[in-house]
Amino acid sequence: WEGDTLVIETTNFNGETPMTIVGPRTKPIPTSPSMRLVERLTRVDADTIDYELTVEDPTMLTKPWKVAFPWKLDPQYEIFEYACHEDNSAVRNFIETSRYERAHRPRKTD
Repeated sequence: WEGDTLVIETTNFNGETPMTIVGPRTKPIPTSPSMRLVERLTRVDADTIDYELTVEDPTMLTKPWKVAFPWKLDPQYEIFEYACHEDNSAVRNFIETSRYERAHRPRKTD
């Protein structure tokens, strides 16, 4: 904690997961084991949490980058179990994307 702000630091990345799925020229932005994420969550009123994320990776980035936005309470919002429900298309999308990428991957020739 820093005063009223919850600070979450995440380290120990393996460098195998992209920072973003789509970057310049639609290629993923790579990471390294030196990547560090710092998230800050501050409640500013009964319905709002200010969220801030700083991404540092001195191996892959010339300087850290940051994003910040408010999280607003929405009583209408529903959280579904990720693993299984009728409207969850994420797993199917992951599988279809993986199959597409494998089918369109350049083949090695000897």
